[in-house]
Amino acid sequence: MFRKPDPRTLTTEQRHEIRSGYGRAVFAMNYGPCAVYVFERGGKLSAYGFRGKATNAEFQYSFSSMAALGAYSDEWAAGVAASETAKAARRAERSAFRHTLAVGDVLKSSWGYEQTNVDWYEVVGLVGSTMVEVRQIAAQRREDGHMSGTCAPLPGHYVGGIVRCRVSAGNSVQVGRNHASPAKFVTVGGVRVFTPAYWSSYA
Repeated sequence: MFRKPDPRTLTTEQRHEIRSGYGRAVFAMNYGPCAVYVFERGGKLSAYGFRGKATNAEFQYSFSSMAALGAYSDEWAAGVAASETAKAARRAERSAFRHTLAVGDVLKSSWGYEQTNVDWYEVVGLVGSTMVEVRQIAAQRREDGHMSGTCAPLPGHYVGGIVRCRVSAGNSVQVGRNHASPAKFVTVGGVRVFTPAYWSSYA
């Protein structure tokens, strides 16, 4: 069975040969991160747009005039360039990101639709510069109203296994489907006093 070669392994000349239909293209327009190859068939102009190193066209359209073809190609290429610029910025941001979480830090996750659930986690390990290991910890709960109240974490009182998480901006992590962020606290006499969180239950 014939298999098309991996575009990433092709030389510039090989990629050009495939894109041009092995020489059948009238000409090509190079836009940097993409290229448009123009064919003439039956008196009509057809444009094939290729992104990056791809040999499969991202678009294939026919145009009534060279002006229309050029205008569409310019607009498409501008969109590709903007997309690639945004990707590069995100890669640079991820590469430069370094969280400041430390072992022993406590994270809070508040979630729920018809009720407010609160989970607490403690950082128990650091994995490189972008990931941490957390474990869910117990909470001291107080009921202040009908099926509602406040709770505060109990560091070191583990109720769950170790979960490895990637750290996002703001030192937040995603545990399962929920996000957890650093819990607020004040230090009194060398002891952390955490800000209680509101919870409610309708079950």
